[in-house]
Amino acid sequence: MHFIASEIAIRQPARRVLTTADAPYAHAAVLNAIKTVDSAASQRLHDAKRDKRFTVSLVDDRHRDPILRVSILADDDHDYASILLAAFASQHKLQLGRATVEVRNVAISGTPWSGVASWADLLQEPPQSAMRFEFVTSTAIMKQDAQGRRFTSPLPVPQDIFRSLARRWKGLGGPPLPYNLESVLETGGCVVSSLQGGTIMFRTQERTQIGFVGAVKYWCRTPDVACVTALNALARLAFYTGVGYQTARGMGLVRTELRGEV
Repeated sequence: MHFIASEIAIRQPARRVLTTADAPYAHAAVLNAIKTVDSAASQRLHDAKRDKRFTVSLVDDRHRDPILRVSILADDDHDYASILLAAFASQHKLQLGRATVEVRNVAISGTPWSGVASWADLLQEPPQSAMRFEFVTSTAIMKQDAQGRRFTSPLPVPQDIFRSLARRWKGLGGPPLPYNLESVLETGGCVVSSLQGGTIMFRTQERTQIGFVGAVKYWCRTPDVACVTALNALARLAFYTGVGYQTARGMGLVRTELRGEV
């Protein structure tokens, strides 16, 4: 499997300012673009309920037009990445709700939000004890209470963040993670060393979304090298899959950086 993150430069309408709330429209626009090349692939992506193979986000840049960020998880059976690139090679405009935007450029490398990785790349060593997560769009984790009722939590605690990423890793068929990773998380083997940010709320046509936005540094306290390596790999995965809830519709966009010291 390959993880491919593309940064799509767009020009927004002169009288319309795109915001995070427009991300669901971007989700639909990407599926429609893929449909022009491969309708079956578009339908598969749309129908997937769990372990979705793509994410879509709008990155707000105060100094220029927003960026449409799309990541695709490609395997030998369904090469969605090639389909996506073919779609945007022929699509010069996208319809985001009532707004028509111009596609200016598509990059899969050499820009802050693009890149390509394999499982081996995610598992690269040496292990780093400090990990910085920049939660760029509203991020929340879907959880269950004692009665089995579902709810979302906007708190970026390491147990929730890395459990969510570990479920994603396993759902995508990644290499085995250490058997004791859950225990390490539960016993304080990874903690928050600093936090800047807070929760934000925004409304879409469907619902009100609440999530965390900001920067969090996590510190691996455990001496277990295999677990630190696994946590580093999950942090790298986050760049491609996002974190938590509704990542295909604009939430959970994350940029991560690994360091040797806190």
